[in-house]
Amino acid sequence: MSVSAEFQKALVDLLRADAGVSALVHGAVYDEIPKSRPDLCISIGPSDYHFLDLQCSNLRLQTVQVDIYNRDGRRLVDTRRTVDAVADAVRAATITLPTPYALNNIRVGICRVFHEADGRASRGVVQVEAEIEEI
Repeated sequence: MSVSAEFQKALVDLLRADAGVSALVHGAVYDEIPKSRPDLCISIGPSDYHFLDLQCSNLRLQTVQVDIYNRDGRRLVDTRRTVDAVADAVRAATITLPTPYALNNIRVGICRVFHEADGRASRGVVQVEAEIEEI
């Protein structure tokens, strides 16, 4: 079992189930961005982690990037609304991971909204940080 894969699944499930997020993207939350996608959607981006070597626990600090894609780059406000909804959903979340993992803490690190290089699309990024322990 991969704790990284389980955490990603939990994030996707959380965002799909959140009424505010779902209303904005009409349920378009993906593990990976599909080739054919709606104008406004969410996917899971890069991640990284490192271990905290503690004598009493096996703890990792995991960071996952949640990407918000908007093909209508002229309307940054839609991307901002979606970034805010994702951040709110994560901050209010109670996530349970399958045994042998425990999510000790989850938080939003940074949120960004910017125009893509083509000038026609925009993107939002929500950095999700979690402390995950193997019990």
